[in-house]
Amino acid sequence: MSENNYGAMMMKSDVGAADDINAILQPGIYLIPPSNSSSPDSQGGALTVHSGSPLRRTFTSDALICLVSTWNGNTWTGWQGPLAKERNLADLPNPALARQNLELGAFHTDSNFTSVSAPNGGVFFYITPDGHWGVQDSAGNPLPLALANGGTGANTLLGARVKLEIASFGGDGTLTTMSSPDGKVYLYIDDDGHWGVQDSAGNPLPLAIANGGTGANTLLGARVQLGVANFGSDDNRATMSAPGAPAFIFIDKHGDWGVLDSTGKIIPLPLSRGGLGATDAAGGRTALELGSAATKYVGTSAGQLPDMSAFPVSAVAKGYERQPNGLLRQWGTITIPAANGNADVGIDSFAIQFPNGVLNCRVNGTSTLTDTPCFASAEAIDRNQIRIKAVAVNLTNKTITQGMAVSVAWEAIGA
Repeated sequence: MSENNYGAMMMKSDVGAADDINAILQPGIYLIPPSNSSSPDSQGGALTVHSGSPLRRTFTSDALICLVSTWNGNTWTGWQGPLAKERNLADLPNPALARQNLELGAFHTDSNFTSVSAPNGGVFFYITPDGHWGVQDSAGNPLPLALANGGTGANTLLGARVKLEIASFGGDGTLTTMSSPDGKVYLYIDDDGHWGVQDSAGNPLPLAIANGGTGANTLLGARVQLGVANFGSDDNRATMSAPGAPAFIFIDKHGDWGVLDSTGKIIPLPLSRGGLGATDAAGGRTALELGSAATKYVGTSAGQLPDMSAFPVSAVAKGYERQPNGLLRQWGTITIPAANGNADVGIDSFAIQFPNGVLNCRVNGTSTLTDTPCFASAEAIDRNQIRIKAVAVNLTNKTITQGMAVSVAWEAIGA
């Protein structure tokens, strides 16, 4: 290979240790030995003088990646570099300019963060060692990722909900809410299961009856809205009041019930409604017009009223009847001969024995001839028998008719 064909880049004669490499202007490649005082590297290297205008030269060695110098017509400019292999570009005199020249000016990194900036440097993406990342402008203001690019378009929680059109929804560590568009009313629910609707001042707003609620937030208010305000109850009793609440019906857990006025006074059920019209026994008897007899017990003692069992009776020809006071009346009928002698008598037995004795006896004729009436007398023999005497008088001849059979009825009273 001749220098004529490749003159500009042919290997030239070796340069000596005492030669000044700054005097070399001929294009070509020159090996620079160690210890050359004009060499950028004391260990020597390779000098290349490039053809063209302006004339340029480069120097490389084991320690230096590349040095560049330009001929200005009178002298060489200073070496640009050096870039030592072992320093991994740490020896760049102007790293920013180098990145720009390498079209890497948008990239930056240091011990705090790594960033990639927009071409004009006004906006950059960053990430820090602790995992914080995002996009900021040159003033440090965060720039949210737009909805169209998969972000929220905001850099605050509220702003994100607004952008996502869910600004009415919110929550914290205690409750979750959903507010009206103007934010003045919201539905809430907490971890304890409490829920409802409140206004911005915290006042509960009841669900209207038309929407399935009671329209009130108190027990009484709910009953009013539901049209059952006159009904109520507590642990002891249930009540139903009149419209103006002057009186109410009640029933308690013990089974007691009735009607009271607003002062607690009992109102009795009137007679016209099937009641007594009174609140005590005496008043009830008066209302029923029962008088004092209604206060008596059944019996035969003093102050008692006997019932029919105290009036036993045997309603036969020879019978009896007993009074509650112990009085006993007995009766019977017997046929005897009328006579005018002491021995002509009739004896009959009582239906039952008198317990204590006979008090009175009487007798009368029952069947005699029209002109011969019968006259009789009676007396008790003992508690079991009665003795009867009878005579018949002929009214025509004014004589006693002897031996005539007469029928007499007797009655005895005793105890």
